[in-house]
Amino acid sequence: MSRKEWILIGVPALVIVVMFAFVDPISQWDSYHNFADDRTMLGIPNALNVLSNLPFLFFGAWGAVFLATIMAHRGFNSTIFLYLVFFIGFAMVAIGSGYYHLWPSNDTLVWDRLPMTIAFMALLSAVIA
Repeated sequence: MSRKEWILIGVPALVIVVMFAFVDPISQWDSYHNFADDRTMLGIPNALNVLSNLPFLFFGAWGAVFLATIMAHRGFNSTIFLYLVFFIGFAMVAIGSGYYHLWPSNDTLVWDRLPMTIAFMALLSAVIA
């Protein structure tokens, strides 16, 4: 690898190591986890908050299957692949957000935000491509 490539990889890696070593995690304030619906239905706590994620699963899976079918017929295309990753991330939002809303806390919040980050970055990458 060239010197520029080492710098391109090394500087972000160093920043990540320093952040993990010297910076404490930033907690979300406790009132953030208070939601409008805290009812239990069919044994599901915060039921409407949890169940409202089902459309993400449906449309994410539908889009992923649609694009995977296109790629199976036409072959690999990097832009279509980025949109495929977006729809997979979109479907994963249902799982991560549903898990978070089932037991809202700072510990489960990462699972709410991680799939969104995957979907947002894939969409941004696809738009740039």
